[in-house]
Amino acid sequence: MSDKLLMQIVEKLDKIDGHMIHFESRMDRLNGCMIHFESRMDKMEQEMAEFREETRKKLNIITEQVVNNSEQLTSLSERQDKQDKILETLAVRSIEHEADIKALKRA
Repeated sequence: MSDKLLMQIVEKLDKIDGHMIHFESRMDRLNGCMIHFESRMDKMEQEMAEFREETRKKLNIITEQVVNNSEQLTSLSERQDKQDKILETLAVRSIEHEADIKALKRA
């Protein structure tokens, strides 16, 4: 082989080597970006898990409050029914007493 041909081969290999170094550099940057992206994704997954847990806790609190309110409304309704019956009984007694008083006044 001639020196000229060897020089051409060496030049081609140098170019290929330069391209490989550039390619490896780009791959290293890409790898860094992927690591950063994975880190951000891990953080987002953690934040989503925390958000789900907070939401679950708030939902449990709201559910408990709704149950409590429902029980109180039922209790109030029952008391109101009792008071209505008492008022009805008192009204009947009052009318009976008025009738008795009128009867006594006539006698």
